Amino acid sequence: MRVVTVMGSPRKRGNTACVLGWAEAAWSDGGHAVEHYDIGDYIVRGCNGCFACQRPTTAPTCAQDDDANLLLGAMMQADLVVLASPVYCWGPTAQLKALLDRSIAAYAHYDGGETAMLAGRRMALLATAGGGIEGNAELMLPQFERWVGYHQGINAGYLLVPDCTEPEALADDLPDTAAAFARAVLAPMDNAGARR
Repeated sequence: MRVVTVMGSPRKRGNTACVLGWAEAAWSDGGHAVEHYDIGDYIVRGCNGCFACQRPTTAPTCAQDDDANLLLGAMMQADLVVLASPVYCWGPTAQLKALLDRSIAAYAHYDGGETAMLAGRRMALLATAGGGIEGNAELMLPQFERWVGYHQGINAGYLLVPDCTEPEALADDLPDTAAAFARAVLAPMDNAGARR
């Protein structure tokens, strides 16, 4: 399978990158092709709300000349899309949120029809948090679930990792947990959530 990961943290060697790396290693070891996109390496501006993308099309056609169409195109080619982000103010980072907003370009509405370009893709969420899960990291789930539903994707599951400080202080069993998450989100099931 082709796995596309979008790492939304501005810290390239932070907690999110570390946990995602363990999951990516598990996919690679399992024979899956992994494409990693560090969103900090790309330019993705906020949505202008111009709706220029909402015309009959089979490819994302945002009017802005940046990297959003490229990233959305990669997601369209994936069997599994994994969004990874630390929790910032009870949601994803601004960098990842911009891509989520711009993903409207991958869902074209027009007279008499619509094109959901991410339909049928398995999608998963990996989130790390400095605090706990309840009232904190779990608040990312409704937004993720609605985003998946909007794009007619398949919610493959999530991994929420609380109480993160620095990568070297992550729990000793977390590599195994990340590997289990990696296996679960490829399994044929509706939701394979994992909580720590």
